[in-house]
Amino acid sequence: MAAVTVSSNYKIHRDRHCKIERNLGKMGHLYALDFDGVLCDTCGETAISAVKAAKLRWPALFDGVDPTVEDWIVQQMITVRPVVETGYETLLLVRLLLETRVPSIRKSSVAEGLTVEGILETWIKLKPIVMEEWDENRDELIDLFGKVRDDWLQNDFSGWMEANRFYPGTADALRFASSKVYIVTTKQGRFADALLKELAGITLPPERIYGLGTGPKVEVLKKLQKMPEHQGLTLHFVEDRLATLKNVIKEPELDNWNLYLVNWGFNTQKERDEAAASPRITLLELSDFSSEEPLLKVDLQIRIALTRDGNVADRSTGKSEAELDEADDGTGVALHHLLLDLRRFHFRQIGGRERWLLLLTPFLPRLVLFVIVHVIKHQK
Repeated sequence: MAAVTVSSNYKIHRDRHCKIERNLGKMGHLYALDFDGVLCDTCGETAISAVKAAKLRWPALFDGVDPTVEDWIVQQMITVRPVVETGYETLLLVRLLLETRVPSIRKSSVAEGLTVEGILETWIKLKPIVMEEWDENRDELIDLFGKVRDDWLQNDFSGWMEANRFYPGTADALRFASSKVYIVTTKQGRFADALLKELAGITLPPERIYGLGTGPKVEVLKKLQKMPEHQGLTLHFVEDRLATLKNVIKEPELDNWNLYLVNWGFNTQKERDEAAASPRITLLELSDFSSEEPLLKVDLQIRIALTRDGNVADRSTGKSEAELDEADDGTGVALHHLLLDLRRFHFRQIGGRERWLLLLTPFLPRLVLFVIVHVIKHQK
């Protein structure tokens, strides 16, 4: 996943980037990233919002409920978070947890004897049962959950933001990505956008965020891979839900996507073990996602290193800077400017001896001349 990051001190000019990309024949990468559980830990905010929404949806059920029970529900919601695909399900989980704790209000046939472990194992079967027994409407629950979040965001902006956090390194990985990045989430897009702007300082164009209402994720991936500007790109899809990745695997049309399950998101050890055994899925650690190469890693896979004679070379072609400068296709000129930028901004990323060599390389001819003149003067 390191290909999605570049150093935080470096900003490559787009025209140079495109020129090198065309001439070196490296088409680059496209990353489709889930939001909750991949970039941002929204578990606390989701649980609290779900309890608030559930109290509005079923006020009579919460009459006389002790605050300690509500606190218990919030804690259990964090545990059962891996089963949630879309936010409205959290309201159902809150009510189901309440019914397991308070027998007198039970209206579901599945609540008696149900444990948190049972919810984790069988939620896909439980959800349609409680929806029918409680006579609930999916769209109404979605609208209510969004309204509760909107109200919290409007009336207590800092409180809502503080209930969320980006996983360590993910904001920088996204902020300095040289790859083409899309957010593909079942979260309502306006909330993902607000968190990106306020917590991460990142503004993505609206067309880069596919939120709730833009269609199933498998359909979004199909749409992305068909776009003319994405032809030839290496495709990556990063998720925290194994079930979603399984849906992708079922679609032959999506065979070109590299699939990743993050091990820091909302999933269980059992799911991580299953993913690790799948030939289509790579289990991703947080350090894999947010780490970067010692010097620079961009879409073009350019590797800058010192050759034996002290010149800077491009490892992707094996050509030195001087050889590239002689090329008629403009690659040398573009790479030359890139190297100048690297010397200016990235010398801190490498070892001491190589660092000074990079700094001195442009000035070596003048330095040698200065030494010669200095020696001649002293001889006189």
